[in-house]
Amino acid sequence: MRGRPRSNTARFPDVSRQRFPEFRGPLRQIKYKGMTLKAAAFEVDGTGGFVSSLCIERAGARSGGRSRRACLFDPPCPEGFFETDEEALDQALAFGMAIIDGEIRGLSVDDL
Repeated sequence: MRGRPRSNTARFPDVSRQRFPEFRGPLRQIKYKGMTLKAAAFEVDGTGGFVSSLCIERAGARSGGRSRRACLFDPPCPEGFFETDEEALDQALAFGMAIIDGEIRGLSVDDL
């Protein structure tokens, strides 16, 4: 598996169906070690394959959990694309948990 190049510290607001109602793709959200992981799967037009995106965020302490900081990551995918949206989501969340656990060299959530 290989990762798609992208800055691992891109800051962006909370990603949710409320903020982006036009997004109709599969989403999955979990809590892990005080962080919220949000994975999305996107079908690559005309291929039947999927890629994923991952947001890791931590609630801000100053405003009672309402303020958030987040990082966007592009999880690695196999040669080509994931075969299903479920596989893309599963791999994105596993990648996020590995980042939080410090298992992915060069990626960290320490600055969140």
